[in-house]
Amino acid sequence: MHLLGCPFKAHSCFLRLGVKQTRSALPAGAFPESSPPIAPSKGQMVSPAKLLEEQVAVWPQVSVAPHRFGGREFRLQKAEIGHVHFWGDVDIPFPRAIHDILIADGLAQRHRWLPDSGWITFHMAGPDGIDHALWLLRLSYLRYMLKTAPDPSLTLQHEAQRLNLGEKLVAVLAQFIPSHVCPN
Repeated sequence: MHLLGCPFKAHSCFLRLGVKQTRSALPAGAFPESSPPIAPSKGQMVSPAKLLEEQVAVWPQVSVAPHRFGGREFRLQKAEIGHVHFWGDVDIPFPRAIHDILIADGLAQRHRWLPDSGWITFHMAGPDGIDHALWLLRLSYLRYMLKTAPDPSLTLQHEAQRLNLGEKLVAVLAQFIPSHVCPN
């Protein structure tokens, strides 16, 4: 099973999500820092949460630790980029502007316990669910990376293309480029 090569079907929600094209149009290696997919031993089941953890854990500067409500938490230095519960729910903190775009475009649901916050929830279901969870976590990761990248404008441009981000998301993410950095 190749996690990142599984194309999304042309769901209407993916056509209006802030994503320019369906995920099948992503270039090969859309997540270049990701490890190859996990090949479980014959007859062994690997949970979607474990598959997701293995992919995110190899991103630069990401650490993985137990989450206090069951699951695994992903951090970029001290900032939580999100966590996955053992049952497959992925919870990710976003600034309200990104949260609102994701909710409005059908890319995520409001967090069940904190619906009026910036937190979103996405339930993984099948290979496409893992791909979409990776996309959401990479969006969160990008937001923090822009603050410390040597050339944040180039990083945003590069990742926006890899993630097929729409103009709305790119415009909001551009706000996270430090003011002392000159735009290209």
